[in-house]
Amino acid sequence: MNQNDRLELFQTLSNKETCIYYLESNGYDDPYGKFNWILLAGSTNHITANADSAKPWEDLKDFLNAPSSAPIIPGFLSYDLKNYLENLKSKNPDLTAFPLLSFLKPECIIGELRNGQSFNYGYSVELEENSIDWEKPIPPIEMQVSMSEESYTQRFDQLKNHILRGDIYEINFCMHFGAFMPDLEPVQLFKKLCLLSPAPFSCLMKNGDNWLIGSSPERFLKKEDTKLISQPIKGTVRRSANEDIDQQAIAKLKSDPKERAENVMIVDLVRNDLSHFAKRGSVQVAELCEVYPFATVHHMISTVQAELTSADLGLEAIKKAFPMGSMTGAPKIRAMELADETENFSRGIYSGALGYFTSDGDFDFAVMIRSFTWNAASGYLSFSTGSAITNQAIASAEYHECLLKAEALLKSLQQ
Repeated sequence: MNQNDRLELFQTLSNKETCIYYLESNGYDDPYGKFNWILLAGSTNHITANADSAKPWEDLKDFLNAPSSAPIIPGFLSYDLKNYLENLKSKNPDLTAFPLLSFLKPECIIGELRNGQSFNYGYSVELEENSIDWEKPIPPIEMQVSMSEESYTQRFDQLKNHILRGDIYEINFCMHFGAFMPDLEPVQLFKKLCLLSPAPFSCLMKNGDNWLIGSSPERFLKKEDTKLISQPIKGTVRRSANEDIDQQAIAKLKSDPKERAENVMIVDLVRNDLSHFAKRGSVQVAELCEVYPFATVHHMISTVQAELTSADLGLEAIKKAFPMGSMTGAPKIRAMELADETENFSRGIYSGALGYFTSDGDFDFAVMIRSFTWNAASGYLSFSTGSAITNQAIASAEYHECLLKAEALLKSLQQ
């Protein structure tokens, strides 16, 4: 089944079900991945926690532990779940209207494993071919950025002063892009985004009126039995069509002291996060500052592994590591406080995580970056980008790194 057929199948299911997730690897050679692609749909057995929820993490635990025949449970965790883990709060406006979390015990699952074996669970679905007009143009739209370079620089300087005072060592500072687009066709936009920027954790999700159209390159946390795997990204450079220039860019990224310092600081944070429920001496850095190619950029990625003291501690390990260090900074709590003070939007699902649990307690979650959110009721379309600020950072370079990360998303909206 090719991707067009999978998207036609998504469209068929989305006309029937309230919640549907499509997770797509785009053929990336991920040694830790389980699926080439998977579609999961349902309407009746799900949990959603909103901003007025008293104990969303506990509610999620109860939901996961409740008896069910569903072998895979997809869902997402929004960034502001941090407020239920630490003494934190959020004051910025949220136009995306995403819940704090939502998970589904699906009634239909269709997919393909890494070895090419197809599988399905639940009811059967007839593929309705030609249900999508692939030639229909995306309406013209101009996304508005939440801050100018001047405004960004002012806030950057505030954060740099905190670094110089020793309040923090690193912080991920983000900007927001948004516009109202009531006539969006999310399936078409996802198709175009996959063509322009294929990623190992691409996703298309419908959750009521909330849609996610994403091409994330980053794994947050995976669990296999007692083994934990986290792969933080820190360090980005533009790809070039010229092979010589591209190799020079890779070499420069690998040796750049600022980029390596960013990555190593977050690796140390992740090691600490994973150590709380890990067997003594089991936290290991399997890869440090390796450069991986993606469609438009190269990323510096490290791989941190640990062994849980018990396979039953998976959700506790997620809570301890959430939100991911690559999207917060170090020390994590103070960095999150300062991000909320200086950013002018609520991150919502951006900087959160999307993925799945299995019935035996394993899971795999990606970091929600390089992703559109769209609300079908309000018509609001948005995405966010960010970069790490350290003592060596330069405001203009960080601002333009945010714009570089936005390029594929913005191009996907063009004719």
